[in-house]
Amino acid sequence: MNSFLRKFNAFLIRDLKIALSYRFNLFIQIVWFIFLFSVIFFAFYDSSLSATNSSYLIVFLNIAAVDFTFSSLGIFSKEVRQAQTTGTFESTLLTNTSFFTIIFSSYARTFFRMILRSIFYLLICKYFFYQNLTFVNIAFVILTLIFNSIPFIALGLMSASLIIVYKVGDVTNFLISVLSVFFSGIFFSLDSLPDAFKLFGELTPLNLCLETMKVLINDNLDFSNLLPLLKVTTIEILLLFPIGILCIHFAFKSAKRSGSLSFY
Repeated sequence: MNSFLRKFNAFLIRDLKIALSYRFNLFIQIVWFIFLFSVIFFAFYDSSLSATNSSYLIVFLNIAAVDFTFSSLGIFSKEVRQAQTTGTFESTLLTNTSFFTIIFSSYARTFFRMILRSIFYLLICKYFFYQNLTFVNIAFVILTLIFNSIPFIALGLMSASLIIVYKVGDVTNFLISVLSVFFSGIFFSLDSLPDAFKLFGELTPLNLCLETMKVLINDNLDFSNLLPLLKVTTIEILLLFPIGILCIHFAFKSAKRSGSLSFY
């Protein structure tokens, strides 16, 4: 256990140093936050409604949900691709560091960053849009975001396995992202789709996450409405996560046999 924690901490410190070294990227993220906040503020702000209306809170929670899930989807592909091109993939796997330590440590920085960003979204709601957060269980919201991101972690592992074996995978993430947004009900109601597509949309992990956020806000933790959504998400996790682990495991074995771990 101590060995795992030391290695986990080492991966986290490494990733933080890498992130801080790309100062322009950090600057772009800050500019994006300012732009996003400004658009929502000037487009939707209404001081007469902000104290009682939860629409702003739902908007920011939806942004947090999309942010959390898509970051979970893309992080493994990004880490694998970076390790391949820098030549650190082989050296890392040649150490006595376990496969699972590498997998979960690579997600650590994204995990903590997304929690901080989600809390930041809630603080914006409270102090700039004067939303009443007394009825919002922030810890439960964060736990729900984490729970609903697990199917995307599984899909991200599958996509990363394609990068390891075939040196492609970003296309897979792009298709998953496009389909998730299209069938999430963000741009139009799923009721307007044919029954088969409507069912597909209702079962997509992103739609389940967004619907869960709505229940948390509108129904004040009404578990009669919340439990069906959590049950479907749990089933998807039980189906997708083992497949994701198996895909990445066999991808590592295949790449080791063929000597194609690195790619320049």
